[in-house]
Amino acid sequence: MKDMKILLVEDSPKVLHALQRQMELAGFKYLSVKNGQEAMEVLENERGFCLIISDWLMPKMTGFELLTEVRRSEKFATIPFLMVTGKDSVDDVVTALRFGANDYITKPYHPEELLARVRNLLKIWRYERELEGKTLTDDLTGLHNRRHFEQALTREIAEAKRYGTALSLVLCDIDHFKKLNDDHGHLTGDEVLRGMGALIRQGVREVDYPCRYGGEEFALILPHTDCDGAMVAAERLRKAIAQDYRMEIAGRSLGLTCSFGVAQFEEDSDTMENLIDKADKALYRSKQDGRNRVSRAA
Repeated sequence: MKDMKILLVEDSPKVLHALQRQMELAGFKYLSVKNGQEAMEVLENERGFCLIISDWLMPKMTGFELLTEVRRSEKFATIPFLMVTGKDSVDDVVTALRFGANDYITKPYHPEELLARVRNLLKIWRYERELEGKTLTDDLTGLHNRRHFEQALTREIAEAKRYGTALSLVLCDIDHFKKLNDDHGHLTGDEVLRGMGALIRQGVREVDYPCRYGGEEFALILPHTDCDGAMVAAERLRKAIAQDYRMEIAGRSLGLTCSFGVAQFEEDSDTMENLIDKADKALYRSKQDGRNRVSRAA
């Protein structure tokens, strides 16, 4: 559990220092902010949080308002939420739990009690992620599968519309993959797909979604990224594959290239289907123009 990351939300320097000290002694990774508004900004730009520990009364955005925003967002709704509060009336506790808090602890609290609640919430989070991973991960490549791709893209489009942020999609296809399968067999083809999955995982940010879209085709969902940024990311990945991928087959060193299509979500005109279609047409143009290149949607 010590590889999990916790978001601490507390406006009191004294209380925050004590929280940080408790996390450090327990060996947990954490990031600290002073109010709910800063917490939402962090959540938008950094993934990987397994738990939010938040004070209730804070300036700018209270812990209760933060809880409401987190539970309203499909992207963050499953992150466990521990409310720390000086409010100890039954009505306040019921309100926090009814609006989505997973647990609460009242001030003053014993550090060991806090850590016990934290460990319990993290165990639940890990168990749920393991169950989810079995249904949303491609067995061969270890990337997100088609089902997860559709869920994530739907969620990111909703977030882009809500906050007016950029969102881009990249489709990637292994060049001449059918010939590789025909010449060297499907076991070799599977090994190539595994290698591609590893290279793609290494070449994306924590906030991105690398997916196996189907067959030899892959997809990257790039939140907070416009078309120019997505072109740069796709070109960097294209070069890495062309330069670094090598596989020994029958004493020969086999290299690979990939073709890419890039499209940016346009709020006024795009649906998920439109965005995928634009990226797919750009990918097709890369193939027509000679493969091993990146093209943007017209």
